[in-house]
Amino acid sequence: MAFGPCGFDSHLRHLTVERNSRRAPAQLRVLIGLTEISGYACNLRAGFRQLGVHADLLDLQPLGFRFSDDTPPTRLMRLLQRVSRARLATPARAAVRKRLYEGTQILLTPLVLAQALRRYNTFIFLYDTAFLRQRELPLLRLFRKRIVYVFCGSDDRPTYLDGGIMAASRGVSIDACIASVRAKKRMLRRVERHATVILTNPSHGLLHERPFVSFPTVGIPRVPEAETADADPPGPPMIVHAPSHPEAKGTGVIRATIDRLRERGYDFEYEELQAVPNQIVRERLRRCAFVVDQVWGDTPMAGLAADAALYGKPAIVSGYAWDELRRLLPDYAFAPSERCSPEGLEDAIVRLLTDEEHRRELGARARAFVAERWNPAAVAQRFLDLLDGPAPADWLHEPSELRYFLGWGQPAERSLELVRAVVERGGTAALGLGDKPEAERALLALALGAPASPGEAVKPG
Repeated sequence: MAFGPCGFDSHLRHLTVERNSRRAPAQLRVLIGLTEISGYACNLRAGFRQLGVHADLLDLQPLGFRFSDDTPPTRLMRLLQRVSRARLATPARAAVRKRLYEGTQILLTPLVLAQALRRYNTFIFLYDTAFLRQRELPLLRLFRKRIVYVFCGSDDRPTYLDGGIMAASRGVSIDACIASVRAKKRMLRRVERHATVILTNPSHGLLHERPFVSFPTVGIPRVPEAETADADPPGPPMIVHAPSHPEAKGTGVIRATIDRLRERGYDFEYEELQAVPNQIVRERLRRCAFVVDQVWGDTPMAGLAADAALYGKPAIVSGYAWDELRRLLPDYAFAPSERCSPEGLEDAIVRLLTDEEHRRELGARARAFVAERWNPAAVAQRFLDLLDGPAPADWLHEPSELRYFLGWGQPAERSLELVRAVVERGGTAALGLGDKPEAERALLALALGAPASPGEAVKPG
């Protein structure tokens, strides 16, 4: 199902047909769900509403960090939300109660889907969610619904390149890793067959077969603060690190780096935030000097860095993907942050600690970027443009042209070690890249020292 040049042109013609039958914003009725990702869903809803589009949110995942009001619009949807959250919160040892919730959710879901079919003409799904594991997508298209899928990382990234899933502490076997890749390929094929638009980040889009729209170019909706935060409070500058997944974010590496800097005599405060409400994180971001986001990142500005930017505070993001993303993303879409390699993390922290002018200038640029490009209405307008189609050429990416293979949330050596283990166990087919022979050869050359092929792989920095 790989798209060659003809397939790519066919996809663009498909989007043009969609455009000819477009509806005015006032006629659109959008449902966003079925999960919340760091405030993305509720902020996107706000953006649509600012543009005069009717938009609702249905979040069936655990209550989380309360980014905003997430009360569904109908009684039936509210009931499904309560049952879903109760099922997820019920421990496995309470087997009878858990099965009761599961059965109730199975009964309620088709009813909510039928109600949604009547109420909405556009569906935006986040993080590979769906009502019936994407099996309802042909039905949505049959009823001429618009379908947008927004992939966020671990939902479409090759499992062997994902430190969130393959963290050593989780003990996931190579067989389970291979099975996960196969499951993702099946899910993506279902989505790609029926979705109107697909968004993902080029740094984790290797398993896709159909051209997709760049997630960073469309943006992460964030509500700008009315005023920038006050200047750094008196005393030593404060560094904030707020990991959602400490092992994958490299918290241990960051702590060790902080200890070395203290031994070197640098004067600063360090605060680490885990599992705290969003309002507490925001308050600390307002007071801090800068953020250390993560060690093995694959996007210049993820959710925490974007939140820090709202207050004019810069973020350090280290990783291996920067050269590849510079090649793929338009300059106007490349969010400002203090980017470095994992080996350069200590130097990056020293620079922001000691160069106050650079720190403030970078924070100001980050704030302006988020306020102008990533405010909710601007991001929602890009969704409307995509639904009208065709997408601008510099928003689109062909999966077969991707060459970033060093993953997220784990050192490059770990990613390549897992690639070797997957190939040893399941052969090259287990990588899930058989539809992209050049990318597959480039990855094997990087991991196994095989002969180089056309299209060079990104090497560890």
